[in-house]
Amino acid sequence: MKILIFSDRANGGAGNVATAQSKELSRQGGEVRLLTAESLPDYSERFRNWRMLWNLAGIRLVRKTLIEFKPDIVHCHNIHEKFSFAVLRLAKQSGAKIFLTAHDTYLFYPAKSLGDRACLSARQVTKWQELHRFRFRYNPFRNFVAKHYLKYVDRVFAVSDALGQALREHGIENTTLHNGIDVSRWLVDEAKVSEFKTRYNLVGKRVILWVGRLSGAKGGAVLPNIMREVSDKIPNVHLFAIGGETRLKNDEMPFAYAAADVVIVPSVYLDPFPTVVLEAGASGRPVVVTNMGGAKEAVVEGETGYVADPCSSDFAERVIELLRNPEQARAIGEKARGHIAQNFSLKRQMQVLSSWYNQL
Repeated sequence: MKILIFSDRANGGAGNVATAQSKELSRQGGEVRLLTAESLPDYSERFRNWRMLWNLAGIRLVRKTLIEFKPDIVHCHNIHEKFSFAVLRLAKQSGAKIFLTAHDTYLFYPAKSLGDRACLSARQVTKWQELHRFRFRYNPFRNFVAKHYLKYVDRVFAVSDALGQALREHGIENTTLHNGIDVSRWLVDEAKVSEFKTRYNLVGKRVILWVGRLSGAKGGAVLPNIMREVSDKIPNVHLFAIGGETRLKNDEMPFAYAAADVVIVPSVYLDPFPTVVLEAGASGRPVVVTNMGGAKEAVVEGETGYVADPCSSDFAERVIELLRNPEQARAIGEKARGHIAQNFSLKRQMQVLSSWYNQL
């Protein structure tokens, strides 16, 4: 079976998933090619809502690859930045089965965050809301054209039930397929963890790990309050934030998790399915995650972590509980490791995906 995977980028959230998927499918015996659009010319952000529908450069690259590779399966991840939704029709015309994984709300809303907490219930986003937020970047035809191109897709996957519900409320049928990770990658040598702690001045500190974009939606808006409450009750606590001033190479990330006492995901929007939750669990670390979006779908409440409203004091209280009770935290972390290995491994995800490839 020849499988062609599209992703605007090879890294980042969706890009990492597409890259891991292509490697695992190849390992399982498929003839797989990952096609990214990173070599294509950039364009102004103000034209995004138009170019995401039809981008000549992306169409030419896809047409050339389809002719050369002749895939049986085309699986698209994020294509709204450079490839454009128009490549879905082109791929379908090649005779291949077409799959698309939705990693965010771009199929019905031209941004990752809906912009206000009232939208978190995934209710219909009105044209006035879009016009007010995007102004001259607003495209009134965007959703209509995007849905037209989705007719060429045999199956749409959502990375979480939460995102899937939002898509259905905007008329897009889908099936949940949670992301998976290579669990073995997150097992580390304790001696190297000690070296890592020394290098980043974490020795003797109670470490809270946060991984992600330093944005208000990802939790930046509530982090000061959370840390203030935790610091008032836990001495020598330290927030180790990866993604802002501190950036690590991919091979350093397992040590960052291993150095943490607690991992937090305090997003205040419909965060579809943060990979941080999977990585923390695979590293044997307890998590406290937002009750908004799909993070809670990877947590067994009270057993592998905690789910709380990041805008209330409950979130900080859960973090404090884990820091005050290191034995409890370790036990929860170990349960999390087993839960992620059993339910969210990359191998398991690809087995489910392969069954879908063979069904249609």
